[in-house]
Amino acid sequence: MAETNSARLDRIESKLDQLAEAMVAMARAEEKLAGLKQDHDRAYERMNRLSSKLDEIERKVDDNARILFRRTCTH
Repeated sequence: MAETNSARLDRIESKLDQLAEAMVAMARAEEKLAGLKQDHDRAYERMNRLSSKLDEIERKVDDNARILFRRTCTH
């Protein structure tokens, strides 16, 4: 009976070790996901800033085209 209990305790200990390893792996994955989300958020903000700059450039080009058109039409 002592061997049976010992074997049973060994199996339980093995399962607990596997659970601990799984929890560590999950914690690492969670940290990696948090880092990826932070990178994604930074890229999204940068893309929004670039989009705003592009909109401003487009407005300036349109204004310059109108000015150039007016100058060529009046001369």
